[in-house]
Amino acid sequence: RYKLGLNGDWRECLRPFISTTGVLIGSGEEFRALWACEAADVRTAAGMSSQQVVIGIEGGQGAWLDQGHGVEHFPVFPARVVDPVGAGDGFSAGVIAGRLWGWPWDRAMELGMLLDACVVASLGDYQGYPSQEEAISC
Repeated sequence: RYKLGLNGDWRECLRPFISTTGVLIGSGEEFRALWACEAADVRTAAGMSSQQVVIGIEGGQGAWLDQGHGVEHFPVFPARVVDPVGAGDGFSAGVIAGRLWGWPWDRAMELGMLLDACVVASLGDYQGYPSQEEAISC
């Protein structure tokens, strides 16, 4: 969590790891605080290669995916927000699960958006997650 340190300290702490990461996931707020840039510029500002993947979460605005050949936006699924706690974690869990199941990036991102919507529609930070069978059938 970037709020636990000064932005300059976090940038220096992350610098050695950026070149070895395959996927960087963060919120737009975190990326703006750490690299003072918007979604389309994170790759350049963080010094990432075109083979690395950057995923950003913009709360109620959806999420974006940069695979090195442009930024793709994924809108939120409509949901009645009951409790926003766990939305980002649900999104990340959905993307990671989709990729572990061998799904392409766009389908994994959609699963992340689905889990985000399921989480915010329920009280608690994971209680709204669908089962694996339910998630796969979406």
